[in-house]
Amino acid sequence: MKKTDSSSKQGVSRRTFIKRTAAGVGAATVMSQGLLAGHPGQTEARAEENPQDLVPQIPVGQIRETLSADIVVVGLGISGICATLSAIEAGAKTIALEKGATANARGFDDGCVNSSVHKEAGVHYDRDQLIAELMVQANYRVDQRLLTAWVDHSGEAIDWLRARLEPKGVKASLGGSESATEGPYKVYRTAVNWTGQNARLMAELEKIIREKGGDIRFETPAVKLLREGSGPVTGVIARQKDGSYIRINAKKGVILSSGGYDNSPEMMKKYLRPSDLRIERFNSKNTLCTGDGHNMGLAIGAAMDEPPHCLITGNGAVAKDEFYLVMFTPWLRVDALGRRYVNEDSDYCRAANANAILPRFFSWTILDSRWSEGPEADSQYTNYVKRQLEGYVGKGAALTAATLDELAKKMEVDPVVLKATVTRYNELAKNKKDLDFGVDGEKMKAVEKGPFFAIQVRNFALVSVSGLRINESMQVLDADGRVISGLYASGNTSGGFFGDTYPRNVHGISHGRAITFGRLAARHAATGKI
Repeated sequence: MKKTDSSSKQGVSRRTFIKRTAAGVGAATVMSQGLLAGHPGQTEARAEENPQDLVPQIPVGQIRETLSADIVVVGLGISGICATLSAIEAGAKTIALEKGATANARGFDDGCVNSSVHKEAGVHYDRDQLIAELMVQANYRVDQRLLTAWVDHSGEAIDWLRARLEPKGVKASLGGSESATEGPYKVYRTAVNWTGQNARLMAELEKIIREKGGDIRFETPAVKLLREGSGPVTGVIARQKDGSYIRINAKKGVILSSGGYDNSPEMMKKYLRPSDLRIERFNSKNTLCTGDGHNMGLAIGAAMDEPPHCLITGNGAVAKDEFYLVMFTPWLRVDALGRRYVNEDSDYCRAANANAILPRFFSWTILDSRWSEGPEADSQYTNYVKRQLEGYVGKGAALTAATLDELAKKMEVDPVVLKATVTRYNELAKNKKDLDFGVDGEKMKAVEKGPFFAIQVRNFALVSVSGLRINESMQVLDADGRVISGLYASGNTSGGFFGDTYPRNVHGISHGRAITFGRLAARHAATGKI
């Protein structure tokens, strides 16, 4: 099996990970951190905001230059870059603005429904069943029309990308094979992966945009939308690298694709539930997602999703690393008191919800000496993760002991409680029937032979995925549900799509929404239809 490390892995599926150790070995990913200042569970009271205070007031005399375009795209993540190329292909003169020095690429799973990739793999999903699944998971606190737009148009969006990228050597493939279920949830293999992941996809799309004459301006963040009263949005003001400002008039529309607000502690505390902020690390390398698009929209009367918003969180942070051994394995977990508390087979987003309400906000994954044994174990991966585990023991984030009594003492839990938990778990594992929490008995792994391990696990955060309210044409709406003409939103700047918990069992849906809605926004802005 091909060697994988944290810099070159093409994505690790749950089943692939479990196979590599017989029950789970893979590379941990260490990315940048940016934890919220202060106690993460507290939200400060604040006076009612004046929306105009969310954007700078810029005297006319500070505007150095005025430009014109048909469409201005704000933000060059995966949504913005797809919007930019789609607008150019629709014949619109397009200027793309990006706050950072490069386009923002992350991850590898791009979700879609019944694309050509799925057809070639013999995978097909019932449209209505999937829409119903997403509605139920969101407890109907989302706009079904937006879910339908993604289900109906995501396959064609991926096929559109495929036609442009595969001639350049960027091949599409179906995301890794997974279990049929994760906890009580059906798994949807909606993810498509690319050669070189999304970083390669983005790099090639940027080349295509430049080949087609597209105007991309890095280190030039949009800071304010142009709108007179209740009229249409007519453009943006942007700040250049030297601190001067430019005005860009947009004849057909402005598309806000500037990402979420996961690097704004104030917005995180304002819009998220306190338990979502009990996080050990942020996974994203990008530190520029500070809610700029959200605030620009609010300043001119746009409506925002009501809190609590959706933050993609995961359970799997160990010593501020992302440790796949605890993320992708359904093994025994206990709380700070030594008691089992959850179906361990739940995906890491749901597991994070359960972790966040525990006493002290962490759990322990309990293993014995045989954790790496099994008929499909891969020695290369097993040895890699053994070294990781030894490193965590050295840092005190994982504990090891010859007996459960000794382990309990190190964990600072009652040995009687821990041993009773392990005894009960082992009985259930032996009978291959989890009567307590519903884990598939075939996935349970008894804890019997020392030395034993206890790995302290906390939550990590990825990105915020709630935002400005939009309709199915990606047009931004005001508080009365009326279209703000000339303004669109896509990707993590847009809202109405996710409830308060991310549906990870529908693989890649976040990136899939970003790609699809960026493309639809551009098509509607350029042509008046999607």
